[in-house]
Amino acid sequence: MVRSFRLLEKLAAYGRETLLAWLYATFPDHHIDITDMIAEGDQVVARLQTSGGHGAEWRGIPATGRHFSNKGVYFLRVDKGKVVDLDFLFDDLNLVDQLGGTITPPPE
Repeated sequence: MVRSFRLLEKLAAYGRETLLAWLYATFPDHHIDITDMIAEGDQVVARLQTSGGHGAEWRGIPATGRHFSNKGVYFLRVDKGKVVDLDFLFDDLNLVDQLGGTITPPPE
């Protein structure tokens, strides 16, 4: 399962501080390393390695205290030196597995 959502839309809806507070409460010591970056024109793609601990409920998985490491990709569009569009993909199935969760398909 790879998840994607429009990050700038979430920031506008919830506010930067609210989202960051949730992120660091849920994943204390969360860290992002940019492992590769390509830019052409107004488009930027960055490959990421994320890591942290699991400190609060996430997608129905109670806090486990487990450490995780995951990969993802950011897609950005820049205009006049500012990010005007940002989307990303992360491997949620990998994260669910590392945190000890399971995925149950919906009934048919």
